[in-house]
This record gives sequence, structure tokens and C-alpha cells, in this order.
Amino acid sequence: MEQKPPSAENIWLSISLADYEAHMSLPEVGQAQALARELGRLLLEFKPASVALVGCAGGNGLGEVDPAVTSRVVALDINPSFVAAADKRHGRRFATFEPVVCDVASDGEVPFKPVSLVFAGLLLEYVQPEKLLRFALESLERGGILACVVQLPCESLPEVTPSPFSSLEVLAPHISLVSPEAVVGRAEALGFSHISSRLNTMPNGKELLTLVFRK
Repeated sequence: MEQKPPSAENIWLSISLADYEAHMSLPEVGQAQALARELGRLLLEFKPASVALVGCAGGNGLGEVDPAVTSRVVALDINPSFVAAADKRHGRRFATFEPVVCDVASDGEVPFKPVSLVFAGLLLEYVQPEKLLRFALESLERGGILACVVQLPCESLPEVTPSPFSSLEVLAPHISLVSPEAVVGRAEALGFSHISSRLNTMPNGKELLTLVFRK
């Protein structure tokens, strides 16, 4: 497993994967299911030979990847235990599976060869858009696809949905919702083309927007 130390202590290093996955999969939250569906749609649409799942957690969505079409997978996260879980669950399914521990917000070279598609689900709430977009730019082949799923503001609901998994409450001070328009503007300034947007409404009324770009 390739590993680069994070640039600074990060709250995600203290998060329990079991609690995170259980919270994200709650019927009233439904974000784990939504992210997996979005990745599945993108795979069907673009049929990439290789994909990088940035912020992979335990590999949510990798069950949607057809190894006969996408033979190379990069599973990347800042938390080593998350990456190890993704590797254990999915590593043997693919001709090439690259588990990578990396902080995308840190400076430095991308620690893997370019891929056809980069998927970042609910990552821009914790990583500055400029950092993630530049990382994705260096991660993609020419003509490659970047898909970012972002959470939209909802006045009637907290940014982190309350749940029985109280350990995740530590995330609340660290989440920062981003403007989709600002993300699109910065991406285009870096050389990406914005090719589509898709809105998904969660069971509790929250909305997720998938922004798709081509390098």
C-alpha cells in the first residue's frame, strides 16, 4: 500500500469506518446509496478503463465497477484504515487495484499514474476546491472525466444529519458547503470543461449535485 503522510492532523483520521458507513447508509440519510448510484451511472456513461475513487472510505461504490470494463482502480483516502478496508473488500476483483493513503489537500505529486475517471463524492465539503481540482487535473488522462458530488445548503436541516452514531458529531465544525457555481468557475479556469450537472434529493430532503467535467 502506497502511503504519503498527511500535511497536518486531520479530523478524518479519528473517524470510525463502521460508524461512518452505518451513518451514511441510514434510510433517512441515504448518501452511501446515492454515491454508489452516481458512480454506477458514470461508469455506464463513460466506460472508463481506469478510475480513481478519491475519498474512498471502505470502497463505497466499487461494487458498481465492472472489472471487464474498468480493469484498474485506485482507492485513495487520508485514513489508512479506510484504504485497508477497501483493499480487503475489493482488491482481488480487479486486474490492477492500487490502495493509496494520501492527503489530497497537501502539496506534492499525485502518487499514481493518470486514470480515465476521477470520482470525488462529498469531498469538497472538507477539501478546498482549488486543491482538489488541481489534484484531479494531475490525476487524469487527456480527455478524462472528473465527477464531484457536492451537498447543497438546506435551511431546515443541519449540515451533518443527527444519527445514533454520535462519534460523527466531530465533523460538524469542519464541514463547509461550497457553491457549485464557484466550483464550475474555478474548474473552467483551470482548463476543465463542464459537461453536465445532475441533482439528487435524499430521503431527508437534502440535495446532492453531481458536477461532471472533462479535462
